Amino acid sequence: MYKYLALFLGTTIFAHSQTLQREVISSQGGYYFDNNIDLSWSLGEVITDTYTGNQSFFLTQGFEQPIFKTTSDTLLVTEPLEYPNPTDGPINFLFPNSDTYTIKCYDIIGQIIFEETFTSNYLKINVSYLSNAYYVFLIVNEKGDFIHRVKILKIN
Repeated sequence: MYKYLALFLGTTIFAHSQTLQREVISSQGGYYFDNNIDLSWSLGEVITDTYTGNQSFFLTQGFEQPIFKTTSDTLLVTEPLEYPNPTDGPINFLFPNSDTYTIKCYDIIGQIIFEETFTSNYLKINVSYLSNAYYVFLIVNEKGDFIHRVKILKIN
């Protein structure tokens, strides 16, 4: 009996759990945290946007990813989003609310390529037929008020 108890205690002493560490290989960087803020940076990493909603989820990109959390909430969109950029096929546009919008696509010299009016908070546009270049998308509401402008790179 004591032999089994010693074996049990011996195995539980060496048991350990896994921890997830934030790591990035960079020439310079740092990390600071307290009760109200987490701040991390690395030299050579491009600046990226982070979108949060209700303090319970986030959408981010880049090398320094926060520790992953799972959530069942939906993404709270406060300004128009477009993705992916660059693209080789479709571009997705996501808007804060369903409204009537007009989206115009211009080439780099200012010529209009196409125009589309839609009533929704989501639009998917296939640009696979366009040449590889930068295109400017201008979005206005039904009153003609400027809503959003974005430059998209079309690639193969």
